[in-house]
Amino acid sequence: MKTLLVAAHLLKLDRIVSRTDHLLLVVHSIQAPVRCPKCARVSSHLHSRYERTLADLPWQGIAVQIKLQARRFFCNNESCAQQIFCERLPELALRYARKTLRLNEALQWIGLMIGGEAGAKVAAELGFRVSPDTLLRRIRAANLPVMSTPKVLGVDDWAKRKGQTYGTILVDLERHRVVDLLPDREATTLTHWLKQHAGIEIITRDRAAAYAEGARQGAPDAIQIADRWHLIKNLTEVVERFLQTKYSDLQVAAKQNRQQPVTTPTVVKAESKQLPRTRLALWNERRQARYEEVRRFWQQGATIKRIAEQFGMHRRTVRMFIRTESCPERLKPCSRISQLDRHLDYLAQRWAEGCHSAADLYRELLSRGFRGSQSLVRHYVAQWRSELPPELKRARRGPGTAMPTIDRKKLLVPSPRNTAWWLLQKQENLEAEQQVYLQKLCEASPEIAQVQQLAQRFARLVRERKALEFSSWLEEAAKNSSPEIRGFVAGLKRDQPAVEAALKYAWSNGQTEGQVNKLKNLKRSMFGRAKFDLLKARVLAAP
Repeated sequence: MKTLLVAAHLLKLDRIVSRTDHLLLVVHSIQAPVRCPKCARVSSHLHSRYERTLADLPWQGIAVQIKLQARRFFCNNESCAQQIFCERLPELALRYARKTLRLNEALQWIGLMIGGEAGAKVAAELGFRVSPDTLLRRIRAANLPVMSTPKVLGVDDWAKRKGQTYGTILVDLERHRVVDLLPDREATTLTHWLKQHAGIEIITRDRAAAYAEGARQGAPDAIQIADRWHLIKNLTEVVERFLQTKYSDLQVAAKQNRQQPVTTPTVVKAESKQLPRTRLALWNERRQARYEEVRRFWQQGATIKRIAEQFGMHRRTVRMFIRTESCPERLKPCSRISQLDRHLDYLAQRWAEGCHSAADLYRELLSRGFRGSQSLVRHYVAQWRSELPPELKRARRGPGTAMPTIDRKKLLVPSPRNTAWWLLQKQENLEAEQQVYLQKLCEASPEIAQVQQLAQRFARLVRERKALEFSSWLEEAAKNSSPEIRGFVAGLKRDQPAVEAALKYAWSNGQTEGQVNKLKNLKRSMFGRAKFDLLKARVLAAP
């Protein structure tokens, strides 16, 4: 039963003293019998009394202190080495403690759930007098829950410092709980942990070679399952690298798919003048020069490693330059595609005809399938309205004006990453312009059409888990002329049992990824003081 006075059956309240910032409870011990901590013999031979000051849980946000009148006794056992002892009150506080047990438990949960710095601020509002360092000590002293060995284990890495050091998270996929954290992502560490926890039947993981080797050595009888999301991700990266070598085909398809702006005889052409070159243009010129030098060195017989050392480039970039037919240009970053973009030509034509009312233009666009807001139309035509003569700026309709200029930056060549994503999508999920672009692209390059067919077939195998068709797909993909696809096939063959298991079983690493996200939130909430032992304690204690 919970009471305001802790250990009410062991203590008797003498008086309550109200101080400026806290309450003082004066109590004395009524414990009987009292046993010697060495020999456990009962003693009633009083030696003396002394005072202990303990901090207790606050009352309604007011700090509480307990002044305990404790006792010392003589031990009646002549053979006991403890001649004089202090009475123990294990239900109240530990030896030499300055806080009650229930206060320490409350501080420990605040530290585990909220952290050090944030926990100290919350504790101060609740009436606790505690520093962040004290909460961290309570976290380190916490008894972590002992997890039973799971049957289905999820394995994934998490970043201590992104791009530098990583650890490993182990998740019980049946109980939806984190089992343990490992300080690195080495195969030997995972092998050692698995040997200490025998009985694991299924291991889901990403396609990292270290985890595959660690699982094979630590739990040879367990079924390894490659994560299906990572398979699709690896496929997308492979298609992107392949498209980087076909940049000229992307340019041809984009040029054929580009919509020509509407022309009217009222357009007044501004006097052309030489514009200064931008930083992007200068960067592309240097990139083109580097591209030509790399290809010249390659034609002279230099190796990829030698070229990378010569120019201070990554070997992957050198390999891309060698395989591409033309130098990929860096495009000027633009904003996301708006719902208004497909209606810009019609909007410019109606504006040139004299319709300057944003509300009227919005209603007309609704009939054409526009799903955006009226404010989007109003903000876009505001730039055209600012160029009108003063007498037409407020007019809903006016005489014919020049065709306004439309920003065509979004009609540039789509990036290999976007194109790879479109190639893997179902046709019905793409917009009409994207479908036309892919059609032009496949017509311009039969090799891209073949890669698209293979990629979509593999994605369908993974999504629908058609394990029986996997072997035939491997044989067909191995005959492809693209080195990127052949390399992807070689990697699948090295990990073929785990990939086939992914197509047979419903288990995946999705839940493990969610636990990694939870771990990241905890790590960031600790304000840079997330050392491994503290982070592990908070993750394992999290509900």
